[in-house]
Amino acid sequence: MVTNLSGIDERLRALLLEGDFGRSGRLPSEREMAEQLGISRPALREALRRLSELGIVEVRRGAGAFMTTVDLHELADVRLRLEPMAAELAAIHRTDAQLDQLRAAVVRLAETIDDPVAFAATDAHVHGLLATAAGNRVLARTLGTLDELAAYSRATTAGDRGVRRRTLADLRSVVGHVAARRPEQAAAGMRRHVARVAEQLGSPRREIGPRP
Repeated sequence: MVTNLSGIDERLRALLLEGDFGRSGRLPSEREMAEQLGISRPALREALRRLSELGIVEVRRGAGAFMTTVDLHELADVRLRLEPMAAELAAIHRTDAQLDQLRAAVVRLAETIDDPVAFAATDAHVHGLLATAAGNRVLARTLGTLDELAAYSRATTAGDRGVRRRTLADLRSVVGHVAARRPEQAAAGMRRHVARVAEQLGSPRREIGPRP
């Protein structure tokens, strides 16, 4: 049975971000990747299957696994439309228990400010809690899928301490508006936050995938 899959996914994402797989985007063999990551081949296959479902990796029978192209700016464009909606709805529908979880997650975010990996994971957790608090299962499911892809943009930006500090301030503000049940302000705060993330990705448009 595969265990600690989320941790394996994070290590595999890091490997994909750092690798240069040429024009074809062909990944190393299963044996090579499993050795690099220090995991079993069944665990690697399961992680690759998850990334294949997200359209990040294409597994071709008899040919191996290949990176597809993920445009992080296109991802930010979608997040810019959906995440403010989640924050707005969370300010309307959140329960006291959900607010307690959000506040605890923001505290954890502050505690991990000097640990980029833990900070990125907690950042994702805050966004997931907001999506759940929105009270719309379709939106939460959609944002859950986007959050898997957003791990790439977080891996790109979370290494900068200034970015982490701004992210903490942004999310602390959004959760404050959710706590006070101010939906318009919560949406505006999340919109500013995601727009800032897009700016931090830089120009030209940033892609993860095969290099020319």
